[in-house]
Amino acid sequence: MIDLQALVQEAMALQRAGRFAEAASRYAKYTQLMPRDYAGWQNLAVVAHQAGDLPLAGKAVAKALGLRPNEPQSLLLAANVRQDEGDLEGAARHLEKAVALQPNFAQAHNNLGIILRTQGHKERAEAAFRAAVAAKPDYMRAWNNLGSTLLHLDRASEAVECFHRALALDPRYAYAHLNLGLYHLAVGNTAEAEASLRHAVELEPRLADAYLGLGRLHRESLDLDRAEQALRQSVGLNPRGIDALLGLAEVLAEKGQRGGALDCYRRVIDMQPAHLRARIGLALTLPQIYAGAAQIDALRAEYAAGLASLEADAPALAAKLNPDERAGTVQWNNFYLAYQGRDDRELQAGFASFQRAILEPTLPQFYQPLAPRPRGGRRLRVGFVSQFFYHCTAGNYFKSWVTKLDRERFETVVYSLNNRPDAVTREIEQAAAKFRNRSFSFKALAQALRDEELDVLVYPELGMNPRVFTLASLRLAPLQCAGWGHPVTTGHANLDVFFSSEAMEPPGAQAHYTERLVTLPGLGTCYPRPAVPEPASRASLGLPEDAILYLFPQSLFKVHPDNDALLVEVLAREPRAVVVMFQSRFEPITQLFVDRLSRRFAERGMATAGRVRMLPNMGHADYLRANLACDAMLDSLYWSGGNTSLDAIACNLPVVTRPGELMRGRQSAGMLSLMGLDELVAQTDEAWVEIALRLGRDADYRATVRAALAERSARLFDQEAPVRALESFLLSSVPE
Repeated sequence: MIDLQALVQEAMALQRAGRFAEAASRYAKYTQLMPRDYAGWQNLAVVAHQAGDLPLAGKAVAKALGLRPNEPQSLLLAANVRQDEGDLEGAARHLEKAVALQPNFAQAHNNLGIILRTQGHKERAEAAFRAAVAAKPDYMRAWNNLGSTLLHLDRASEAVECFHRALALDPRYAYAHLNLGLYHLAVGNTAEAEASLRHAVELEPRLADAYLGLGRLHRESLDLDRAEQALRQSVGLNPRGIDALLGLAEVLAEKGQRGGALDCYRRVIDMQPAHLRARIGLALTLPQIYAGAAQIDALRAEYAAGLASLEADAPALAAKLNPDERAGTVQWNNFYLAYQGRDDRELQAGFASFQRAILEPTLPQFYQPLAPRPRGGRRLRVGFVSQFFYHCTAGNYFKSWVTKLDRERFETVVYSLNNRPDAVTREIEQAAAKFRNRSFSFKALAQALRDEELDVLVYPELGMNPRVFTLASLRLAPLQCAGWGHPVTTGHANLDVFFSSEAMEPPGAQAHYTERLVTLPGLGTCYPRPAVPEPASRASLGLPEDAILYLFPQSLFKVHPDNDALLVEVLAREPRAVVVMFQSRFEPITQLFVDRLSRRFAERGMATAGRVRMLPNMGHADYLRANLACDAMLDSLYWSGGNTSLDAIACNLPVVTRPGELMRGRQSAGMLSLMGLDELVAQTDEAWVEIALRLGRDADYRATVRAALAERSARLFDQEAPVRALESFLLSSVPE
């Protein structure tokens, strides 16, 4: 005869030793002998769950509930099994019944909150966590979960108080330090964020989410090597950590390692075949450096096919996501597409349509038309949203749209979404009637902008930041406009106007835009003249003293393969010529470019040594000194210099350009035309080479051009006519 008590004692001993499968076999034998014993089924369910045997755990807990349908502990266990099986709705039903039967069941309230938050029901999750801490005030995990939920609800001060409540209960609670670090990261407190995240790692070295947080922090600080290291540590600790794999994919793509990025996306898809973000990344991630024009053709075709697949699958993909996931995973922008040198209108419109198909079912209120509000003598309320209101190309270009608007007629509302404020940021803040720069969730940001009751909403650049680009899909103001900070059509149906420069657009330019194209005079902005420093010797800049120096200052991802032959041609025909370029921040990108250019040299039978000087990244003052040290600037094909050309002109450095078919390839040509220097604008590749050679070889001609630049550059800088034209358009577009 079997000793039932001994059988149970043996099962308990095996369970304590962590030998869960063996313990389960003993409990299973017990339940065969005692099928009406609730405790036997409950114990079997617990140990089977610990062993990871979900089918057995589910069967056993069902038997236990069959005997005691209103037992809260069994309902909690059944919910845990359902949750692990991916049945969140079933898990929530069990937990709701448990807390209805036992209102002070803190653990059930906490677990219900976790499920509700995962489903995107953040307000209901908050209520569940509050019930948990009300039932058990020393429940530090529930305090931490409540704080994390409040962060997602944009209630930061309450969230931080909850984290501190958790840490008061246990100062070594790593998860609360983790969440404090994520809070500091969101609001731009970089030092505090790193300290909290590192403390979390010290307390719990296997806390994968803390390394994920550090990866995000280093990425925002543009330290991609440390970001990659932290994200790889996170993936190593949790190989199924999807957020870390996605973050690693994006970092690798930024570092020029497209193959590694695509591998990360494939790993996510292997785990979740319908994962939207991974599907987007796998279909649309492009390289920064192309081996040649043929590769552009091939990858553009792949891109178009991938986008068509996403568009076709959009309804099915959206149906698998909760509302928060839809808004989060679809945030993307096709930044590198525009550097292929083609007309992107069709592809941009297709991607915009895809984004809308994902978002509109979740956020229908933000796709409804908004009627203009009659002004009735009040000031026009104009909003500006940008991630780049600081010292950078877009910040310098478009700050005048805020700072120079007539305050008697315009009330400006600025949402600055970066965490690196500087002098440009402060200048904009001082000029704005209202300035906001706190962190927002996507939906909260959209609602805040809608609540501003703007007459006009302006995005100075769209296509450089995924969140802002996706935000422009929504209807948040009666009139919505884009600027040419990233001079490519957005494709968004809710973008009404695209502002551009009259001097830079080609004839028939409207065909390149889905928005109504409105050109402003001159540069289209009131661009301040750069402060030019005292010159420095060539030697101090690492440049040869006796060479003809051609500055080619563009970021390497802007350099189309077609440009290589022109650079090599100049160097082949002038032995004294040296091209001065700048390294990428990331060595793999620099190496890919150098390898490609070297192949061009080899095709001409030329030695490369000393013919191209790759300078390291430098501060703006030293960069201007490099301009002063050179003889001429060579402009890039298809995407010409913008800020770089203005810097060169401020330094009286001649620029030779070859205008393309699209605005982004005609910026320098527009500037030179405004100054009456069309002689520097080549209409053929051969002419581009000839003008470059003449500028390098003919010192007298070069001096004449420099003098003309010094005399005429005032036509470009500090001109307020574009802002006055912007004012006139805005006033005429909103009814009295």
